[in-house]
Amino acid sequence: MAELEKLLKEKADTITRDPGKMKVVGQWLKAGYKGKVIGFAAPDKSYHVVIKKDGVTVRPGDYPSSEARYSGSEKDLIAVLNSEINAYLGARTGRVVVWGNLNDATVFERLL
Repeated sequence: MAELEKLLKEKADTITRDPGKMKVVGQWLKAGYKGKVIGFAAPDKSYHVVIKKDGVTVRPGDYPSSEARYSGSEKDLIAVLNSEINAYLGARTGRVVVWGNLNDATVFERLL
C-alpha cells in the first residue's frame, strides 16, 4: 500500500507545483466550490485527495462525501494514477469501480 500512497503524494505535489494544472483547478472550482475531494479505496487502505485553489493534498482514510471515489486493487488504482486506464475504461472492464460524479473524475484524470 505504500506504493499507492507515495504515488498519490507525488501526483498531488506535481499538480500543486504546475501553474498550468493549478489553472485547471481554478477553472474547475470557479463555480463557487471551495474544493473537491476524490477518494481512492484499495482493499486494505483508503485515501482522499483534497483539491483546493491553493494546492492539492492527500489524506488517509475515507471521506464521506467525495465528488468521486475510485475502488479497486492497488495495482488498478495505480494504473488510474499513471493514466493507463480511466474511469470509463475501468468501469467497463470491471477493474475499477467509480462512484459519484464522472465529470469530476474526468477533470481529475486530466490533471494527472
